[in-house]
Amino acid sequence: AYAAKIDVTWSYGANNMNVTNEYFESVAAVNKKMDRSEVGSHIWIKLEENFSTMSEGLRLPANKTVEIDLNGHTLGRDLKQPVKNGYVIEVGKNTKLTIKGGAPLSNGHVMWEGMTRTMGTTNGGVITAGYSKNSSGGIQALRGSRITLSNVTIAGCATTTYGGGIRADGSNITITMNNASVKGCLAGQDGGG
Repeated sequence: AYAAKIDVTWSYGANNMNVTNEYFESVAAVNKKMDRSEVGSHIWIKLEENFSTMSEGLRLPANKTVEIDLNGHTLGRDLKQPVKNGYVIEVGKNTKLTIKGGAPLSNGHVMWEGMTRTMGTTNGGVITAGYSKNSSGGIQALRGSRITLSNVTIAGCATTTYGGGIRADGSNITITMNNASVKGCLAGQDGGG
């Protein structure tokens, strides 16, 4: 049996009527697949386990509809120093993103700069430990993106610039939070949350 870590389904073909599914072992492999032109306008991603030490952030292409089910798991970078593009998720221009946390967690803990921080009760899945010197440490939202977070906690993310947890970088960005929170995020210039 294949040890699935990230389950990705996407539409393709004429009018996006066909759907296919593939399992990936890393976020880098998912990014490589999403960069290919045959991926249609809808992408569904479901975590099957924690991804807390990603080598790169999840880059969602422009002009897509993406649904991520954290399935009660953690999506994070575990960065101890700021790096270029240190975000956990970048939402492409005019992309509609929905993130569902999944099963509720309790007594959440987040590692950041070598210290464990207790975040108390967390909602569903957790986005954590991005640390950027040019973007958000958590979610980087580009122009025209529409984001809905449900039962999600963004915690322990940081940036040396603006928007430790979430950064709206451009115009016409909508962010809706349903039973979601931003905790313990830091920004060097403005907007820790």
